[in-house]
Amino acid sequence: MTKSFKPITNLTCMVRVYDEPSRAALDQALAIAQHSKAHLIVMIAAAKVSVPFSPAGAWFASPLVGDLNHQTMTKAKEVAQEVRAKAMAAGISADIQIMFDHVENVAEKAIKAARISDLVVVDQSRGRLDTTGILFEAALFHTGRPVIVASPRKPIFLSVASVTIAWDGSAHAARAVGDAISLFPEIKTAHIISIAGEKDLSNTASGAELAAHLARKGLKATVETIDSKGATVGSVLDTYAARAGSDLTIMGGYGKSWLREFIFGGATIELTQSSIVPLFMAY
Repeated sequence: MTKSFKPITNLTCMVRVYDEPSRAALDQALAIAQHSKAHLIVMIAAAKVSVPFSPAGAWFASPLVGDLNHQTMTKAKEVAQEVRAKAMAAGISADIQIMFDHVENVAEKAIKAARISDLVVVDQSRGRLDTTGILFEAALFHTGRPVIVASPRKPIFLSVASVTIAWDGSAHAARAVGDAISLFPEIKTAHIISIAGEKDLSNTASGAELAAHLARKGLKATVETIDSKGATVGSVLDTYAARAGSDLTIMGGYGKSWLREFIFGGATIELTQSSIVPLFMAY
């Protein structure tokens, strides 16, 4: 007897503890794990604060830092207890870990767990200096796995029926499309979008060629090139995906260099901070 293939068997969720942490990534990861009957690994990043070196001020700062670290661990334990209860109620196999360390060290530990997962789920960053962005970048650049950036502005999805694909013909975009249709075989409709004038696409596979490829896999694919009319690429993609009722926006990460996007802005930075529709990304 042939054993049935499960697209998602291991799922990792990385979350950063705040005074009021977002529940978007956790709730989305729980929903995917329940729908896919997957094992869920939750890595709760409780960022440790150290007393800055100052012979004159260490005595003053030490109690304040100790109190802040205590509050962080208390919140992390509350989040862990909440997730454990939700997983148990939904019948989800879950491994929940609190990582109390400096953020960069936490990211290194989370990477190891994510590399043996099929998919990683993270929260949106709250800004360029938000350390949640460190977890996203660790997941995207260093795990070798695709990443979903959950959105607090859209209800969680249980399965994926319709997607918007941001297509620029790049290897990153191709990898994201391939990973998405492998992990979510229930996808039926794909809206393939390119932004006019954003990149030179003359030497890449066209949106029409991608549509033909997806049609052979049984997907209904449409192709459209949109004039941004001065709007940012990120806002155009997100608005389109929201109006189309897409469950996910699929895109390659960092079409420009990471440093260029960080300094000048770009679709990846913009969408990972504010998109309405959840993102499915690969690098």
